[in-house]
Amino acid sequence: MALSLCMIVKDEEETLPHCLNSVRDVVDEMIVVDTGSRDRTLTIAENYGAKVFSFPWNNDFAAARNESLQHATGDWILVLDADETLVPAAIPAMQTAIANPAALVITLRRQEIGANLPPSSLSRLFRNHPDIRFSRPYHELIDDSVASLLQHQPEWKVLELPEVAILHTGYQGKTIAQRRKVDRARSIMESYLKQHPDDAYMCSKLGALY
Repeated sequence: MALSLCMIVKDEEETLPHCLNSVRDVVDEMIVVDTGSRDRTLTIAENYGAKVFSFPWNNDFAAARNESLQHATGDWILVLDADETLVPAAIPAMQTAIANPAALVITLRRQEIGANLPPSSLSRLFRNHPDIRFSRPYHELIDDSVASLLQHQPEWKVLELPEVAILHTGYQGKTIAQRRKVDRARSIMESYLKQHPDDAYMCSKLGALY
């Protein structure tokens, strides 16, 4: 089973090498979609052998992620951000899971480094299926498309790995301040809710931010 790493990036020269080092011996190809970097991000990605594509930033993380999926050729997709790394101990379980012919999605547990938060389960490992795509411009997920697909093809299974597979540093206070993540998140979610006021998931996320 060929595995494609799909990423979106912007000015990630400090964290990107750690991310790509953690997966370079696991994935069969690296797809990196850049949304406007001005640092060495693109050079670093190319030095690791990644296929690099440009995508104009439009305040929509789902759109950028879906662009990365368009370029993937592997049987399976692994989605990571530049401030995330794959835990080596979890790799054998991931490889076993994707060999399951009934598996559609493998949810992976992510541990926040430097933040007092419990591990979260994320749909970050899934088959390269044309009906699986991200939705919502912030806190983007494939879950809605997966739920729709399962209604028509219930033979597929969603599996979950119990061990932590991803380490994330992006919620550290210094990083949030430098990237102005709170202001960006609030702006994107408020704009989305004006058009989709009944979206309970986005309401909960914005409420948590407030």
